[in-house]
Amino acid sequence: MVEMDFAENKDLAQQSLSKEDRRFLNIAEIRIHRRDDSHYELPLLLKESFKGLPNNRDDAVQRKYHLKKQFTSPSNEQYKTIHD
Repeated sequence: MVEMDFAENKDLAQQSLSKEDRRFLNIAEIRIHRRDDSHYELPLLLKESFKGLPNNRDDAVQRKYHLKKQFTSPSNEQYKTIHD
């Protein structure tokens, strides 16, 4: 049973790789190359389907409005004493 805790067998080590690990190793084997200055170069492995960040400006503006309203409320003296 103790032998199963340590993956010294290559077959067991290969089975434990996740889908992302296998993808990384595949890309590394294909795209890694040696530059003229004897350094190795590997591209950044970002997700292929990354389309940028969502536009959440409206949510941020609304959050700012509610926070400003909360901080300027007369019932919230604790915020005023901290900032004074």
